[in-house]
Amino acid sequence: MIDVSSYIGSLPKRPDRLSVNGILSLARKHGIKYLVISHTSAHLSKSTLYGNSIASSVAREHSQIYVAYVFNPLVPEKSYVESKVKLIRLSPLYHGYSIQDEKIVRKVLRFAEKLAVPVHIPMRLHFSEPYQVKVSAVREFVLKCKDIPVIVGGFNYDIFLEVISLLSKFDNVFFEISLLQSYKAVDILAKEVGAERILFGTNMPFSYPLASVLKVTKAEISEKSKRIILEENARKLLGIS
Repeated sequence: MIDVSSYIGSLPKRPDRLSVNGILSLARKHGIKYLVISHTSAHLSKSTLYGNSIASSVAREHSQIYVAYVFNPLVPEKSYVESKVKLIRLSPLYHGYSIQDEKIVRKVLRFAEKLAVPVHIPMRLHFSEPYQVKVSAVREFVLKCKDIPVIVGGFNYDIFLEVISLLSKFDNVFFEISLLQSYKAVDILAKEVGAERILFGTNMPFSYPLASVLKVTKAEISEKSKRIILEENARKLLGIS
């Protein structure tokens, strides 16, 4: 299994921290081979330098960990090359910008193309956090970024149908399920968009990983579809060999 949506650090309403070794121990316990992580400091602070540096350092120390680089388009970006960066994450609410702004979109697009990685929009970082963007705003962003993969995550049952309605028709949009809690949600998502566009995520350390594992393993979909969601999609999209 490959977890495309994990974190290190803490959140305002989730001050409890789990060490990197603690996260890796939980991952091993539930059969998760690789994790793509960002540091919460990079999301919550205007400057992403500290959080991204910590995430990069952790990834260099642990072969199971890859980096989700948090990009703030309002801050001048230093030259950045890191082989373990597998996607960029946006944090528009905390960084204070709109993903519908043309200039912002162009900056994000250029940076994603520079690193040759997908863009991940976590609509919120945890259940205790507010939604960062509206689904309609994500749709407007996707319309301007049809040439790069866009991963949408952090949504739950309250906006699930809206997510499907507004985003399912875009072939470059992938759906990450870490915060999706709804009866037969994975079954419904697989039927509407196909297993090939669903990505496994856990929201560790703020959510327990077994919940996300069971969403997929207990879904009434084929074993092949389960393998595709749990690992194969991430390998192909992120280039994890």
